[in-house]
Amino acid sequence: MNPSPPSSVDREKSIPSRQGSQVPGFREKLCQVLKERGYSAERVGRYVAWCQDFILYHHRRPPMEMGALEVEQYFQHLCQERGGAVGEARDALAALYRDVMGQGQALAPRLLDRVRAVQRVRHYA
Repeated sequence: MNPSPPSSVDREKSIPSRQGSQVPGFREKLCQVLKERGYSAERVGRYVAWCQDFILYHHRRPPMEMGALEVEQYFQHLCQERGGAVGEARDALAALYRDVMGQGQALAPRLLDRVRAVQRVRHYA
């Protein structure tokens, strides 16, 4: 079972929303895409929280500048620091890269295989 997604208490600063801006930010685009796909408001909120945590973990770098290496680093961080909470985070980042940014290759199968291997090693250690 995955622990709950990170909250604003987990991180010092939240990523500000671009309300009033003409160009929607990743948060607004992610919310819109997930709602169009029929996700519940609760799940949308959790996915946004995971994506924000991913961005904050990488010192507020825009997701467009990050790829498989940064995703792998984040998953390893989750495995080591949070006891393997990768499942929902993986789904949230897949939605961000695949649906919002149109980059389905960011979470290549070989990367997920590495994450699973890390989890297996932690499980048997």
